[in-house]
Amino acid sequence: AVMDLATVEGLERLLLVGSLEECAKACADLLAATPPTQQLRNPLQIRLCYCAIQSAFSTSKQKQLQDQLEAQHGGLHALPPQVFLLWQLLQLEAGAGALQLCCQQIHDYFQHL
Repeated sequence: AVMDLATVEGLERLLLVGSLEECAKACADLLAATPPTQQLRNPLQIRLCYCAIQSAFSTSKQKQLQDQLEAQHGGLHALPPQVFLLWQLLQLEAGAGALQLCCQQIHDYFQHL
């Protein structure tokens, strides 16, 4: 999989039409093909992260995505701030002890800035 504008726009279209499982799988594949780095900061990577997070939370695959980010990029702190905040908001919306988890993740995130 190659990350280019057309590919990322295709992921965004999958989100818009509600093909969430397909989008989550495509995002995971594209992230797997992304060279390991500490930061996912270029504009296409940011858009990929938005798609990956939205589709992962919509399909209850956030743990798999978090594990993938941990293995390839060192964790959630590799996410740009605006994408990290989306993760936290969706996590809070999911509930189940999320507030304490969010507090810990936010603390860890700022330790890496």
